[in-house]
Amino acid sequence: MLEHEQSSQIHSEAFLNRDFSRPFAPESFGAERGKLMRRVQTCGFAIAEAALYLDSHPEDKAALEYYHKYRKLRDAAVNAYEENFGPMSQDANRNEDRWQWADGPWPWEKED
Repeated sequence: MLEHEQSSQIHSEAFLNRDFSRPFAPESFGAERGKLMRRVQTCGFAIAEAALYLDSHPEDKAALEYYHKYRKLRDAAVNAYEENFGPMSQDANRNEDRWQWADGPWPWEKED
């Protein structure tokens, strides 16, 4: 493995293993929201790539473990995002008294 690839892998692992379970300080909402969104997207990409590989290598246990690892990381990131910033999709509305999906900003919008 090349040095820059190893450095990138270490950085990615630190990013993916970050603890997002603690509440965020209000002044860091925009930055934390972006970090969680990137984590969801990064894990989603890893899951999609693993799924494509598993389509042709369904018996590869290491690939299956990789798939499940990133699925769990993505699910945790989605839960942290939704607990702190609201639903990521229409079917994720958790509030039984209010339709939160209409509250902005939506996941793809940048805050002012």
